[in-house]
Amino acid sequence: MGVEPVPEDYDGYMKQFGPTTDAVVRQYVSEALSTFMKEAYFACAVMIGAAAEKTIYLLADSLVSALKDPATQSSLKKEIDALRLEALLIGVERIVADGHTNKIIPFQVMGGATRHILSLLDSIRLQKNDAIHPTSFVVSADSARFALSAFPLAFEKVEALRQWCNAHPASL
Repeated sequence: MGVEPVPEDYDGYMKQFGPTTDAVVRQYVSEALSTFMKEAYFACAVMIGAAAEKTIYLLADSLVSALKDPATQSSLKKEIDALRLEALLIGVERIVADGHTNKIIPFQVMGGATRHILSLLDSIRLQKNDAIHPTSFVVSADSARFALSAFPLAFEKVEALRQWCNAHPASL
């Protein structure tokens, strides 16, 4: 059984993100790792949280083209443009859950992990928000490590769904 690269292994960790990874996501992850290794945990939380947010917006964009109903497309576009991530997460989760329930999105694309993956991305995003607006919040080495350790799998699952959406326009 292999061991996943740890955040202290910059090169090994970055290899988890292939050449088709969005350049902005790649930059956020790179900066998150750099700040983590310098023990700048607030900065790390902000950067990996930004990567999680960008990932959610990329997924939503891919879902727009996969939708066949113009009203649903328009509604999702409005949620994207409103920049209200919490509402967007709810809309994305509903669309993906419906796609699984109606057996349009194959189980192997994300399995039953849709809610878990979106929840994980949202928790990373919330840690970022707490780091940006600290009152008594502390980003510990462990919480930063958790976010960095969890992000690659969540990103991989979202990328699988994005690829499916891009290959199946107007199918949801």
